[in-house]
Amino acid sequence: MGIISVVGLGLIWGRMRANAAEADLVSRLVSTVYDKLKSQAKAYDQDIPRPHYLTSLHLRDELLRNEHLVRTRARVWQRVEYAIESNTNIRVSLEETAEGEEMRAWTWIGIQ
Repeated sequence: MGIISVVGLGLIWGRMRANAAEADLVSRLVSTVYDKLKSQAKAYDQDIPRPHYLTSLHLRDELLRNEHLVRTRARVWQRVEYAIESNTNIRVSLEETAEGEEMRAWTWIGIQ
């Protein structure tokens, strides 16, 4: 019974550490996305030829390029999307890209 308890506690502790690390990653990604959206809006306001938005999937692919596990990537990005789309300074829309695809897009509409 003692060894089972030790193994069980070890598994719980390991899972808690993994959850904490993932929460930290999500927080850093959300901050990075905010910075990129603000920068994109500023460039657009200065008439630099760029779209006023950034697409969610392009950001995901850029920011999580080193995460090769699809399940982990999807779980992390789902949490990032929830945080971003809950922010009232960000408008969510469907935009047509230069390639003709419709994609979920985020636009910074807050004060810069």
